Amino acid sequence: MLNLSIKQKLTLIIMAASMVALLVVSGGFVAYELVTFKNSTRQDLTTLAEIIALQSPGALIEGDEADGEAILGVLSAKKHIEAACLYKGGRVFATYYAPGQDLRSVPSRPEPDQCRFENNQVVLFKEIVSKGKPVGSLYLKSDLRDKTARLELC
Repeated sequence: MLNLSIKQKLTLIIMAASMVALLVVSGGFVAYELVTFKNSTRQDLTTLAEIIALQSPGALIEGDEADGEAILGVLSAKKHIEAACLYKGGRVFATYYAPGQDLRSVPSRPEPDQCRFENNQVVLFKEIVSKGKPVGSLYLKSDLRDKTARLELC
């Protein structure tokens, strides 16, 4: 490096500084994508749970398991939903499983309202209320394949 001209040394310094800046900015983009993905995934799943919860009280109150299964069946349009369950009286009332999913993958009892990220999935529990009274609970499990796809684009 001692034998390089000043022009060449300046060019190397500028290139090195530019590379460092590009790496820092790229790291920022990846970090931003991870944070926004988590928030948007939570929001999307919560919105989906709200929609299902608004459709479910009739089936839960009347004890119509077939209607509960039909309500959950619309989740087949969401390719990342792996499993869903309606609970009534603390027990499984109706279930939905995406093709290829383990038929024992839903918890036997509902948990308090929450949305949590586990391994490669998101799990959501939501209480279903009708006229101010709890009538059941909803469980949704979604995979995180979208995150992998989004990070591959970065």
